[in-house]
Order: sequence, then C-alpha cells, then structure tokens
Amino acid sequence: MTLKKFILVVLLNLFCMVILLELAGTLVLSSSNYFSKRLSVFRLYQSQGGTEKPISSDTLLLGCSVAGQLFPMGKRSNWLATGAPCLLAKSYIMASRALKANPHIKVIYIVTVPIGITHKFESKMTYGHFIKSFFSYANIPYLDWFLVKKIAQRPIALLSFFNFYKILPFSDINYDDGKPIYYDTLTDFGIFYLKKLREFSKTNHVELIFVASPVRESLVRQLHNYKHLRAGIHNNGFDDMFTGYFDHMVSYPDSCFVDGTHFKGPYLEDHREEIVGRLGIFR
Repeated sequence: MTLKKFILVVLLNLFCMVILLELAGTLVLSSSNYFSKRLSVFRLYQSQGGTEKPISSDTLLLGCSVAGQLFPMGKRSNWLATGAPCLLAKSYIMASRALKANPHIKVIYIVTVPIGITHKFESKMTYGHFIKSFFSYANIPYLDWFLVKKIAQRPIALLSFFNFYKILPFSDINYDDGKPIYYDTLTDFGIFYLKKLREFSKTNHVELIFVASPVRESLVRQLHNYKHLRAGIHNNGFDDMFTGYFDHMVSYPDSCFVDGTHFKGPYLEDHREEIVGRLGIFR
C-alpha cells in the first residue's frame, strides 16, 4: 500500500468514526433516557426543545433559574427556564425558536435577576451553561459572527458544535479572563444582545417585558440599589426595555436564600404565591 493510499484510508476511517460518534451523541441527546438524564447539558436541551412545542397562550415566559423556581418548567407549556449565565443570548435564541413554532405569541416576559443582564461572556460558567448546549445545529439561524468570535477565544470549544463532543466527559472550558467581574455593569455582550432583542421585538411586533426576579437584601445594599446598572441601561438607550423592572424589584432577607440567589425549598413552598404576586407586572 502506498503512503498516499494509507493516508486516504486513515482519513476515511476517521471520517466514519466521527459520523458514528455524532449519530450516537445525537441519539443520546434527542430523548430522555438513562444516559441523557446523567448529562448536565440535557436540562438545557430540554428547555430549548420546549420552545418548539405547541403553546396555546399568546404569552411566553423565559427566565433564569430563580424564575424557574417560581414558574416551574413543564408545569405550563409557555414557562421555560434557563440559567442566568449569558441569559440575554439564550433568551434571544429561545424566543426566536418559540415564535417560529408559535407565531401567535404576542408578549414575551424575560424574568431574571440582574446578573442575567450583566453577565460577562468571559466567565468560567459560560461554557457549561451556554456554549455546550446552545452552540448547535438547531440554533444555526440565530448565531452570528459576534458570538462565534467570542466562542473562538477558546478554539477547542468550537468542537462543542458537534453532539458527540457535548457528551464526552471533559471538564468545562474556562473562559475566565482574570479581570474583575462587576455584577451591576453592562458588558459588550449584554449590550449586543439587548440590541438583538429590541430588533427582534420590533421586527416581529412582539411586546418584550423584563421582570426582576427577587434578590437578597444585602446584595441590593452592596450594589447601592443597582445604580451602575440603571445608569448603563439609560446611557445605552435601553430605558424603554426596562420600564418597571427596578420599580417592581423585590428583595428578601438573606435567610430566605440557600446560596444567596435561590430560595430555600420550604420557604418557597410556603410563599410562592405571595412572591409571584409581588412581581407586580403579570396580568
């Protein structure tokens, strides 16, 4: 066998192996099964899959994990929760997919703690909570070069586009750039996707309403009632998108939270209706 033929055989075998691995990865992620339930990426796949199911209501609710506590995913077809990391990008993608499948949707609530708005892309949570599940075939129509260039800061992460790579037991890729994280400051990533969401809202004649998930009292004091975030929203011309967001923001004693962000289970069960009622915007 000549060297040229040997190389061709090796490449052909590698290609076939990748195809088989990709089929296996797609099979694992496409349904709820023993293997998929043990993958952290599967929960985010579920939330995305929910966007393409029939929604009878003309209202869609998207939210962070705290919103997921208040409005459990699956209880209603129009309640879909994800995590705060890169939430604006996830909301844009999920809203776009949901509207394509349900063109009668007229109102979209994005319920999130402020960090969902200010989360910087260069974070250790970005890969596991966003790229690993949202950088995919299904989301090709909603990807852009801004995002691809961000992902390419860690070139190995580009492989996560393929399903076989998503299910491999590799550690998360760390996008942390070592710079300070400011929890009340808009980033270039947030500004870009707020503009995308505004364009989406206008183009599709959909009302987009941001609602604040409850936060702990000490954080509100520490960040001086989010004065930097308020200023960032105003200075970048997003006031119209956050009408009522800060006015209806509610805070609870730190003792109500299990990790500083999420409500303790027993407290939530006893006060869920009261907490939701205090959000003040839902009709």
